[in-house]
Amino acid sequence: MRGRLALALALTAVMLPCMSETPSQLPKDSDGKVMFQEAFMVENVSEPELYARAKAWIKAKCSPQTIMMTDMTDGRSEATISLKDSFPAHPIAKDNQQLVYFILTIETRESRARATFNGFTVATSKDLRQTLLEPFLEGNAAAPGVDKLPGEITAKVQSIIADLKAGLAVPAPAAPPAPAAKPG
Repeated sequence: MRGRLALALALTAVMLPCMSETPSQLPKDSDGKVMFQEAFMVENVSEPELYARAKAWIKAKCSPQTIMMTDMTDGRSEATISLKDSFPAHPIAKDNQQLVYFILTIETRESRARATFNGFTVATSKDLRQTLLEPFLEGNAAAPGVDKLPGEITAKVQSIIADLKAGLAVPAPAAPPAPAAKPG
């Protein structure tokens, strides 16, 4: 019994520093910019169909201000779709909310997809001038609500990835039939 208690205490002592770490640590790329990336399988789906599913997901789920850039390369088994979107985050004051902007790039290959979130900027609903996320977090670390922002970003990205995975599992809507040629 003493051995188990000692083991439990040792594990607790090791885990406490990890649990007390601030959630403000966001994943970063080699340049120190916030970047989330996840690759996943979509079994038995051709690349053109997966690309069509990704485009359908974007059209169905993204906000009207989305800027969509598409690039499907014929003759190669990969395609890329990028969009710029935003979501409201932590309220700062009664009528002022932080807005987080990001770029989502979806790359498709035969039965595989990869989602990359980067280009994060932040603004407020009262002042729409965007600031890069990394300097904003460092410079405003003591400001109320800023400590919640990394957790909110992580949760939103995870939610979007889960929704994207579900969307890529559903066949894309069929294209409307071509109009019949008029006799003539």
